[in-house]
Amino acid sequence: MKKIVSILVFVFAFTLTTQAQHDSRRVKMHKGEKLTVAQRATLGAKKLALVLDLDDSQIRKVTNLFKKKGEAMAVRVQKMKTKKANNKKRVHTNSFERMNKSLDAKINFQKKMKQILTKEQYAKFLKLKKHGKKKMRSNVSKRKKVMHKKRMHRKGHR
Repeated sequence: MKKIVSILVFVFAFTLTTQAQHDSRRVKMHKGEKLTVAQRATLGAKKLALVLDLDDSQIRKVTNLFKKKGEAMAVRVQKMKTKKANNKKRVHTNSFERMNKSLDAKINFQKKMKQILTKEQYAKFLKLKKHGKKKMRSNVSKRKKVMHKKRMHRKGHR
């Protein structure tokens, strides 16, 4: 009987410890400092400079391009927040125009990157972009699986 109780206490303590570590990691991840558009653009350009071996003028041009893209994104996010604050539902009537506008912006961004980078750098940039999409998709699918497990656990299914 003492052995069973001691094993149960050990398992309970182990479970609490691992859960506390998991929660502390989640807090660190979500409570990070918010970066400005300019800071994100600078960091993104420098990361790209390390991978693609960009010169100073290319870094400046890429930073400015990232700033413009980030500012446009910030405007869209702000519009969404104000709509949400006003309890307005998203209307899907202009989906063609919205998607067309988005694709035009992506094409424009890609053309500008092609002008800034050399042929070798641009080819490597496209490979990085493709790899990033794959990585993002796998992360999203992992997150969906975790959320599904949590929902099932809350409902009592195992």
